[in-house]
Amino acid sequence: MSIDGDLRQGQFYLGFAFQLCQSTRIDRNLTKTTDETTNQREKRLLWSLQTLEQFYREQEGILGTAPEFWRSYYVTNDANQVFPLDNTSSPQDIGIWSFAIHFGWVWSRAREYTFQCSHKQLVEPWRLDSVYAKILADMMEIENKVPWCHRYDCAKIYERHHEEIQLNRFYWIPWLKLQFTWHAILIVINHPFLYITASQHHPNLSIPNTFWRKSSEIVLLHATWIVRMIDIVIEKQVHLTDPFFGHAAAIAATVHLYFSCASDSRLQRKSKMDFEKCKAWLSSFADFSTACETLVCRGCHCLDISFPLTSSIRYTRWKKCIKSLLASNA
Repeated sequence: MSIDGDLRQGQFYLGFAFQLCQSTRIDRNLTKTTDETTNQREKRLLWSLQTLEQFYREQEGILGTAPEFWRSYYVTNDANQVFPLDNTSSPQDIGIWSFAIHFGWVWSRAREYTFQCSHKQLVEPWRLDSVYAKILADMMEIENKVPWCHRYDCAKIYERHHEEIQLNRFYWIPWLKLQFTWHAILIVINHPFLYITASQHHPNLSIPNTFWRKSSEIVLLHATWIVRMIDIVIEKQVHLTDPFFGHAAAIAATVHLYFSCASDSRLQRKSKMDFEKCKAWLSSFADFSTACETLVCRGCHCLDISFPLTSSIRYTRWKKCIKSLLASNA
């Protein structure tokens, strides 16, 4: 949908596809048992469209469906039967494809959160009733639904051979999408520049040092995990075409760029290396994705800001260019 960068046109066709599904009543027949093959295809079609909605929907307007509307489908087991089955499915396991969709829904909530932060709608993230707290709670609920066999420590993709992954692409591609989405969510909702932007719209916002420290640890940890996943994908020669993988790398790159100015020389060196990895990975998507090409240009602009500048000038310019990168989530 975002490969050619024309988001408006993509949203038009997505809305048109939803209207076709409604006119044929596909959304009302998800639990029927007759003609199982057709039923599974209809489920996959509907939830594929819903996934595109999660990642690319317009944030503003009264006609949009808020992520909260879909919550009952994802955070409980009551609606498991409406999701399509795959070869990993069982009565206790709805399959890796459907679990990737579950975390895609949490991503839509993270997009909603960044939108609120930039539109004077922020509820302090340390409050129990904040969207931040709800996102973390929903992530834990969904994570508890994922069987152990799909977890990183059990799947052990790092021990798999290239040929094995290629033969089981229908499993490993959604698995990778889930991993990248999970880490990207935690980076976005904890990103330091997100709260710098929010403080500009909320002059009286006072962020506790404990939250700053904890959120900084979280973004660095998960940005490092994105780089680790990139290393694995390159090592295993997995060919990916979904622009979101490039987008996730761009998000991680903003974190590594931020920490490349750390006072700790080891962290500074490591962050610069990880930034270059993210940049190279993102550039590999730019050949066929206009959206990723735009992110590459923005990232290069951030990198071109020279270190000899005074810290105050550098800080102001970095804040501006990294804010533009984060704006891609809204």
